[in-house]
Amino acid sequence: MYFQSDRPGGKGSADIWMTTRSMPTAAFGTPIPISPLNAITYDADPWLSADQRFVMIVGERGAVGGFDIYEATR
Repeated sequence: MYFQSDRPGGKGSADIWMTTRSMPTAAFGTPIPISPLNAITYDADPWLSADQRFVMIVGERGAVGGFDIYEATR
């Protein structure tokens, strides 16, 4: 699961984090920040493609007048 949080340990005011679980009935593990996606500014609303090769996030990385949408592929 990917989510946005302002928890301690991230790079900025809000960051993208990930947590996993071994099976649907298991508890989720400790969340980790996705450092390559996070900046020192606000990052939020992660959306991943089904194959997890494409991600879109909302960020405030020097955006003129507010937030922009950013994408990354692997």
